[in-house]
Amino acid sequence: MTTNECHVCMETIEDAKLVCCENGHHCCQKHHLERVRAIYQEGRAAFGGTDPDNKGQGQKCFMCRVSIPDALFSDTYFKNLGIIQAFEYTKMLTGLNMQDVKYRSIIVDILQKREDACKSLGIP
Repeated sequence: MTTNECHVCMETIEDAKLVCCENGHHCCQKHHLERVRAIYQEGRAAFGGTDPDNKGQGQKCFMCRVSIPDALFSDTYFKNLGIIQAFEYTKMLTGLNMQDVKYRSIIVDILQKREDACKSLGIP
């Protein structure tokens, strides 16, 4: 396995998309996003919640299950995470179908307003 090879898909990872746990296991950030989506689709909370053992499941190493700190993920990861959380968590709570164009446009509008507000405050 090469230094920047993902332990999940075995593909070479670009540095900007690489996340590495404290034990040296590499993974594509996209797999963590897919894991978060799957957790929400199972009807569970991917972050926090009432079960202390479930805290941060979306950001644990796939090999050794150690938590990976936020600082090791890119800004792009967190932008995509916000979209996934907005869609999947709302869907989990309301049961609304994500194919509903009106519903999707509301969520996209909210995310755009959030991004615009952050830019105006100088927050990346």
